[in-house]
Amino acid sequence: MSSSEVFVAGYFTDFVSTRAAMARLGISDCDVGDIRLHFPLQNWLAENHKLDVLPAVIAYPPGEYDATGVLFMTQFKEGYCNENQDPLPNVHERPRDRAVKEWLVNEAGVPESHLVWVKMWDLDALTIRGFVPKRNNIKGPSIIKAVTKEQLNAYFDYKRDVDPDALMSDFLKIYDEMEKQKQEQKQKEEEEVEQAPEVDLDEGGESETVQ
Repeated sequence: MSSSEVFVAGYFTDFVSTRAAMARLGISDCDVGDIRLHFPLQNWLAENHKLDVLPAVIAYPPGEYDATGVLFMTQFKEGYCNENQDPLPNVHERPRDRAVKEWLVNEAGVPESHLVWVKMWDLDALTIRGFVPKRNNIKGPSIIKAVTKEQLNAYFDYKRDVDPDALMSDFLKIYDEMEKQKQEQKQKEEEEVEQAPEVDLDEGGESETVQ
């Protein structure tokens, strides 16, 4: 059976959200182009035994020519043939699909509003290696420092308010510098408090400076 006889469904998100999710999970995307992001993702999923989702790069919405994001596939329907114009299989979200969605939102940090339930024919051999992620030798995963929820939220705020094209790696340098400055300012204020002269009240209620 060719991959064109497979109907797939899952959750689509754009490349920006995908890269942010990879940073959150500690998956390096260094030197990986958008159209190859599924390789380090599949490596991480295989090595962490999370086999209920298969990522693949696709063009979405329909009619787009260039790839626009990643489809995290959770359903695979065989026995239908697009060329024969068989009726489309009845595919809808199941509890196990929604469990993957919750993982994407809560663990990978993808905003729920950035996820779209997509159903489509596999016309691009997305499932040629099967329906579960397998380790490949193309890229990664190189584990980096996992991004915290606070860093991820700050990243989205920075993209919204300052630079829509900012990369996560560049932002984290800015974030670390800002945190360093905050810590230095906090330490300075604490030292000033410690060095400030103590003030006591005498019996008459007048203040006295204690050296």
